[in-house]
Amino acid sequence: MTSAAEFYRLRDRRSLQLGAEVGALNVPVTIRADHRATETAAGQVLITALVNMAGRIHRHVTLDVPDASLLVPTLARGTSLIEAVVNTAMAIDPFIDIHVARNAPHAGPSIGIGDAAPDSAWHVGASGHRAALARSPLPLTDAPSTLWGAALAACLGAAALFFEVHGQRVEETQVSLWDMSAGPGASVGPPDRGPIDVGTVAVIGAGAVGVGLCFWLMHIGFVGTWEIVDYDIVELHNTNRSLGFTAADAGWPDLVPRSKAPVAAGLIGATPKVMRYAEWSRRGGRPDLILPLANGDGVRHTIGQRAEPILLHASTSRNMTAELHRHLPGVDQCISCRFPSRTEPDFECSTASVAKQGGDHSDDAALPFLSGAAGLMLAAALEQLPGGPLLTGRPNHWRLHLDIGPRVIRSMRWTCSSGCSSAIPASVMDRLNSGRRWNTFDPAGHS
Repeated sequence: MTSAAEFYRLRDRRSLQLGAEVGALNVPVTIRADHRATETAAGQVLITALVNMAGRIHRHVTLDVPDASLLVPTLARGTSLIEAVVNTAMAIDPFIDIHVARNAPHAGPSIGIGDAAPDSAWHVGASGHRAALARSPLPLTDAPSTLWGAALAACLGAAALFFEVHGQRVEETQVSLWDMSAGPGASVGPPDRGPIDVGTVAVIGAGAVGVGLCFWLMHIGFVGTWEIVDYDIVELHNTNRSLGFTAADAGWPDLVPRSKAPVAAGLIGATPKVMRYAEWSRRGGRPDLILPLANGDGVRHTIGQRAEPILLHASTSRNMTAELHRHLPGVDQCISCRFPSRTEPDFECSTASVAKQGGDHSDDAALPFLSGAAGLMLAAALEQLPGGPLLTGRPNHWRLHLDIGPRVIRSMRWTCSSGCSSAIPASVMDRLNSGRRWNTFDPAGHS
């Protein structure tokens, strides 16, 4: 079946589980930008990422955006910014009603980009690693690192649109990816933007967070050899939250679905490994860094027994949070204690009930701004190796609340339970990790 009704029934299953309402998803939304935003890489990343996320939720999108030469990669090709973003939105949702209307009416749910953007319900901007959401226009600064803030601003803007159409209150905010601070004092961080250089890397899991990480790496850049390990194929319900997947990747309407690993790897030129983690592990590889982003088959616990010198990963929760996790042996809580036997952390603060619609339930339900923000937070931690504030401070778990209330960032420090059996003697770890880049990693920021 190839009808719009069937497409949305299959695509939006997970969105409905998180409380999305079909009527709200049909409310038209508008994305506006000024000329300056369209003529910079940071501005184009913000625009293209925001349209990417909006196209996975909203079914009617108007672009009040000046055209410009395309400066950044997108999921679908085009000869200009507008052509590329429209093609990307239609690749994500073949039935989307998306059109360009300069000087569109200012009424209704909308996001403005740039300090000269037309009046909108909400405005986003960025300076360095800091993103801002406000009711009045905001600037995009010229620093190379503003690409980081622009990426986060896209997540904030997509979240604001989602809650605006659902009639929920959102507050003005500023958030920094550099140190996960919030409010007027949120840090802009250093002026450089990358590329990320952490050696050889294996990404275990090319789901929503894994492909989100690859999406941002496509813009930030990286050096080194990366592998993407995943056995699953893309399903249509994955495209509601995964920034790198299109309807064609899921086989819609009459194609063969693609494996997740090649799709994610193709965003950044990495090597795909279409296999389960256990098969990959039996091959004996020990990259410099392993990123445990898979939910099932006890993968997190198994990776926690590898005696890794450092583990960084990210997740989403059903309570509208994107989360970054750090695990330094002998310093932080181990990954097995943080994720005892399920895909979500068993924290008291994460046990609130959530409205669910639709006929099934899944622990991996998310929205694109949640998985996109989680992948971005992980990229920010990788940028800081070995000595940035996310690696050297006391907190080892950060939650970004994308329902955007009074307290948008919460940082915690967790320690292992008294019965934890995951501790591995330092001498054993040293032998196992000999020759790996982060073997001598020091949580004080020296390696």
